[in-house]
Amino acid sequence: MSEHLIVVAQARAKAGFTEALIDAQRTLVKATRLAPGCLQYDLHRSTNEPDVVVFVETWESEEAWSRHMRGAAIEQFRRSGGHLIGDFQLQTLRKIA
Repeated sequence: MSEHLIVVAQARAKAGFTEALIDAQRTLVKATRLAPGCLQYDLHRSTNEPDVVVFVETWESEEAWSRHMRGAAIEQFRRSGGHLIGDFQLQTLRKIA
């Protein structure tokens, strides 16, 4: 099976900050899609919980994702949007079938 790393990151915005969070995340998406090893980096909004957004990511390797997590784009997001997140969940996955 694939050695690609799949990441699903779900964030719930603090009350009243959904649009500001999404704006900051859109900036993160633009920068991250250019990152070495990034195969997919998509942001989705829940249709039944509008204050919940979900990243679905595919990385060439865990090392590529780790570089991203230590990189400038994530650091900028932490400063611009990290404080807007009320709840956060992260799953890393490997395809098995």
